[in-house]
Amino acid sequence: GDLSKARAMYEEALKRDRSDRTARSALIGILAERREFGPAIELLQAMGPQHERDFQYYLTLAGAYYATEDFAKARESLLRVLDLYPGSTEARWHLAEVYRKMERPAQALEELERLLKVNPYHEPALMLLQDLSREQRYRDAARNAETRLEHARSSGGR
Repeated sequence: GDLSKARAMYEEALKRDRSDRTARSALIGILAERREFGPAIELLQAMGPQHERDFQYYLTLAGAYYATEDFAKARESLLRVLDLYPGSTEARWHLAEVYRKMERPAQALEELERLLKVNPYHEPALMLLQDLSREQRYRDAARNAETRLEHARSSGGR
């Protein structure tokens, strides 16, 4: 349909001028919308940041890595954003999500607390904080039950 025509148009524009950032950005958007994240990442990397402090580039790259479940690279890109723009609540939010996916709840909680210092009313962060706290409580309760079970078994049920 229309996305295929637009894709062909932008690909043609890039054949004429590989440095056309507008065409490259539009094509990246189309690829992402079509969930073709591998080619989108390749184009992003080839394009590179517009300037030394282009945190939006790294934020976009992090989103593409997240979509492909390459959480280590998403984390790396988000840390780069935070180096450039430490007050980015968006990057902190995504980093907390990445840590959650990486099963690193302590680091996710830490990022959420940092975000909430900047914006104490950030609803998605508060909801994730609640979820992570609940999950942690269940993990702690499960470990406690497991320890008690092992003790009961080793003591012969006495």
